[in-house]
Amino acid sequence: MELPAVGWINLNLDGASKGKPGEAGAGGLLCDHIDIVLAAFYEFPGFRTNLYAKFMAVFRGSEISIELGHCRMWIEVAASLVISIVNSDAWGNWQYQDLVVRIRSALLKVEFKLKVTFREEQQKQSVLLRLTAGDAICRLRSSNYSDATTGSA
Repeated sequence: MELPAVGWINLNLDGASKGKPGEAGAGGLLCDHIDIVLAAFYEFPGFRTNLYAKFMAVFRGSEISIELGHCRMWIEVAASLVISIVNSDAWGNWQYQDLVVRIRSALLKVEFKLKVTFREEQQKQSVLLRLTAGDAICRLRSSNYSDATTGSA
């Protein structure tokens, strides 16, 4: 896995659902330029599609990074379609148009790069997320995150 330059953070993001649609989850890791985990998050957007969950991960990861004061983001997500839609004038499916608008609005505030994460990297991220989520999520507690340990806001 290639690391970002000094002053940039890496957002390793993913989302998935059990079914089309089904119970969905979105989450990610925010790491610095030497791959130290700065924060982790996850949430359960309800009964959604896999693609919706991936858009949710990008939105929440970007939003949390901005709230933590980061203005240079290298965003890695396991869906080339998500990157294509965010980088284009397209809106995608009506089910996630609102998220696309919110992602684009958030990214106007920062310098960013988008990259597709490949299967080998996803496996590393999944293991890393499971190992670090408990500790890192505790660091996200604030008035905006009333119960970060359960993923509810």
